[in-house]
Amino acid sequence: AAEFLKVTPSPRVEALGNAFVTETADANALIQNPAGIYGLATPEAAVVHNRYLDGVDESFLAFGLPKSYFKRKSRGSFGMAITYLRVDDFDAYDRFNIPTGKVSASDLAGTLAYADRLLLTHLLNLDGGLSAKVLRSQLHDATARGTAADLGLIGTLNAELPWVTQVRAAFSVQNLGSAIKYGQDAGPLPRVFRLGLSAAPKSWDKLRIAVQGDKYLAEQATCSVGLESRPLSIMQLRLGYHSADVDGSGLSFGL
Repeated sequence: AAEFLKVTPSPRVEALGNAFVTETADANALIQNPAGIYGLATPEAAVVHNRYLDGVDESFLAFGLPKSYFKRKSRGSFGMAITYLRVDDFDAYDRFNIPTGKVSASDLAGTLAYADRLLLTHLLNLDGGLSAKVLRSQLHDATARGTAADLGLIGTLNAELPWVTQVRAAFSVQNLGSAIKYGQDAGPLPRVFRLGLSAAPKSWDKLRIAVQGDKYLAEQATCSVGLESRPLSIMQLRLGYHSADVDGSGLSFGL
């Protein structure tokens, strides 16, 4: 149920091979780890629309407000996101395999998130985030609704290391909630655990390297690797690998 929650709507996340759980200061962090919006310095929005070849439209909007935005002192950052996926009308059949006409299908998720600093020491900064989701899935004249939650942590190492800097480790668990129901039929949400590590080489701090492991319940674990470089102030190059891409090479890239 709610398989659309597995889809990655962001071009940046996709280009990095899905290795994004450690990223901060980006509204797209809501896709994998709500703790990531704590690092926002200014209000930020992400708007995406994808049209897939198999007749699927996906729209995604994310918005983040940093703690510095509010006139009165605020401890944390706030975020919201909306994901909408729609499938073109397709043929339907009854149990005797007789055509019954065209049907439509769509999915919607609305997210509200909050992130705050949990720990600040000379060795480690620890940020935490929580998001709540409202889900709606529609197939022809049947509608299913549900709720879910995401939890995340990001730790940034302040101590000096010989070869790397900007070292971050992160963990998140997503889609905590009860089964989503179509009438009497119910299916569990696609709960996923993510663990990641990222850093920048001291010799070239414009390059960031991230590795990540994801584990959906009842599925095999997958791994991701992402590299992001900023050779120019107006350009970023991205390269990724995701082992879950069984139909291709698993490689991805983007600008």
